[in-house]
Amino acid sequence: MEDRVGKHIAKIGMGKALKQKWIKKDGDKFERIVEKPVDEDQTNLKKFMDNAILEAHDKKTVDAYKKRKHLTVKSLKSYKVTKGENFATERKELETELTQDMLRTGEWKDATFKKYNFNALGVAGTGGHLHPLLAVREQFREIFLEMGFSEMPTDRYVESSFWNFDALF
Repeated sequence: MEDRVGKHIAKIGMGKALKQKWIKKDGDKFERIVEKPVDEDQTNLKKFMDNAILEAHDKKTVDAYKKRKHLTVKSLKSYKVTKGENFATERKELETELTQDMLRTGEWKDATFKKYNFNALGVAGTGGHLHPLLAVREQFREIFLEMGFSEMPTDRYVESSFWNFDALF
């Protein structure tokens, strides 16, 4: 197994040397063409070690090294926190309203006001409630329906005394 790995690595190295024209094949033998070869991959990878930001390097080269698994890309996020224009060591309440007293005393000139957000939706209103008499009427209606009475579909507002009293008893 070690012999196969060694041959595989030698094959890769020979292929690279032939491609870079550092050597040439002469029959079964290899002949050196360049006395001191410069390995571009080694110099490029050293550049990556010095400056790991990918935008500083050629995209084509980066993709080739990623494909050959010479580079592993990891995302790194950082944040910088600085003092803003409204920075203060103490918390100060902002004024929300301009009052008559402020106008009279001139206090409004030194006050800092809270900015008004015209795009805010505001607080949603709470739902309404039944009038107390309507709520009691609904409770009585439920009681009668539970006792076995049924509602008659009618569009008339005035009923005869038969339906109001006699049929009830």
